[in-house]
Amino acid sequence: MTAPIPAESILELPGACATFYEEAFARYEELRRKRVERIIAAGSHNFSKAAGLVARVVRDRLMPMTMKLTKPEMATWQYDQHIDWAAAA
Repeated sequence: MTAPIPAESILELPGACATFYEEAFARYEELRRKRVERIIAAGSHNFSKAAGLVARVVRDRLMPMTMKLTKPEMATWQYDQHIDWAAAA
């Protein structure tokens, strides 16, 4: 019994791509590294420890005022990623 054509393709495609995967991953890393490092740097300012009682009260009191003063455009770059589909791969 033979496998359906899509199943054959799934099995054969990685083997066919093995000859150029190092170049492909190097290009992928080149395209992504700057943005990923920028996002990691932005995230390093967030601390993982939980806020205590006093910190939570202060945060909850100040957050509404802070949100009114903060411009949402400042964080837009993190969520507004444009992929140029027409660019040569």
